[in-house]
Amino acid sequence: MSTNNDSNENPLNHAEQALNNEIELAEQAQAEANEIENENDDQIVDEEPQEPLSYEEALEQLSNLEKQLFGAASPAILTVHKENLRVEQNLYQSRKTVRLSMVIAAASLIGNIVLLSAFFQYPKYKTVQTIDNSVICELNPDTNPEFSHVALEDFAKNSVLAAYSFDYVNYADMLHTATSKYFTEEGKELFNRALNNSGFVNHILANKLSIKAVVLSAPKLENQGRDKYNNLYWIVRVPVKIDFYAGSAMPKASERYIAQIRLVQTKRNAFNPRGVGVKTLTLHPVD
Repeated sequence: MSTNNDSNENPLNHAEQALNNEIELAEQAQAEANEIENENDDQIVDEEPQEPLSYEEALEQLSNLEKQLFGAASPAILTVHKENLRVEQNLYQSRKTVRLSMVIAAASLIGNIVLLSAFFQYPKYKTVQTIDNSVICELNPDTNPEFSHVALEDFAKNSVLAAYSFDYVNYADMLHTATSKYFTEEGKELFNRALNNSGFVNHILANKLSIKAVVLSAPKLENQGRDKYNNLYWIVRVPVKIDFYAGSAMPKASERYIAQIRLVQTKRNAFNPRGVGVKTLTLHPVD
């Protein structure tokens, strides 16, 4: 009868007994470790205190101790302890990451606040209305390099060469390009009207001619000042020769003139970024 009771004994009792045995073995191992530690403490009393172990070092020492005491058979309590060490390490790393993220976010917020504060406190330049992709930088006429004598004389010379260099085929496009680049709106209208009224263009078309202006000597700035609207103006004289071609390499005829150009200060734009333009261009024949 007793044999049947032993065979029918609850298996949980066996598991509990096995766990108790493992706990007893662990306690014995802990006692032996304490004795070894006490002996080592007696030997290293005079040594300097060491820094606390990190999680990795503690886990490594625990694993080494486990192998020395139990070999491949690891008690459950040591396995649980190692798992606790891993969990604590992961928690520590997570908290460290969160703290670092908070520091970065705070630094970024402070940096943005500083940038916004500097942006709103920085002195603003007054707005300048622009049309047709015109430039927006204002220049002082007294210091503008485009208003130097050399620059103005060169501008006047180029305006004459462009205005009186065209042919009977593409004269309209060539005149439009030249006047848009060098003339003011008022100057463009006056120049085109003078050409048409003089019959110069009709003569070119009727005889199928091409003309080309050539500068004979250096241009000269003769006068400058301000008009009634307080705008700057300059008077430049340019000696030129206009050659007339009729389908040959050599000119059919040539005429000499003194071109008098009145330049005025104007708004800078995409066609004329210099801020100066031709208001009048007059040719005076040379005997």
